[in-house]
Amino acid sequence: MTGQAQDESPVQASRARLRRAAAQRRQRVRAAERTEPADWQEAHAPTERVILRDDGGRRVGSARRRKVDARLWESFTPDQERAARRIQETAARITAGTEARIGRYDGMPAGGTPGVPGDDPDAEQLRALKDRYTAWVRACRDEGVSHAAVLDVLLFGQSCRATDRARRKRKGWAKANLMAGLDLYCRLAGRGG
Repeated sequence: MTGQAQDESPVQASRARLRRAAAQRRQRVRAAERTEPADWQEAHAPTERVILRDDGGRRVGSARRRKVDARLWESFTPDQERAARRIQETAARITAGTEARIGRYDGMPAGGTPGVPGDDPDAEQLRALKDRYTAWVRACRDEGVSHAAVLDVLLFGQSCRATDRARRKRKGWAKANLMAGLDLYCRLAGRGG
């Protein structure tokens, strides 16, 4: 009987080595599959598929949104969602071109000349968006709403919790501030809030 136990132990040891080798192969395969930043981000902050709708409520496509963001956006009324999209679009268009550029020594950059009238086909629409955005920023200041905190959440993708922590406010302040800012934008746009 002792001889039989000794015969089984090399077999068991061999099986254990095979199991360890298989586990290591699986880890290498999983690591190789996660070569894109989005793959690592998905593990850190899971996303879910959402349906995108235009101002009229028609479906225009789908996208992936972080689950935390999806819950926040689902809590918006249709007018607040429309206001959030307008704020995002306007702030992004206002700040477009302000990032650092790489020096080009082979001539002018492709595209139109910044600041030249008539170069932007939708200059009037952009001017109207900027005017509404500026009026919203002033109204936020007058009513004690932090438009910078609204932009942190909408434009820069910070969570409400991170915004609360960064501004040293109590839990829930960022979401309440966001809702107040969106309602204010809705009132300025002539929609209910």
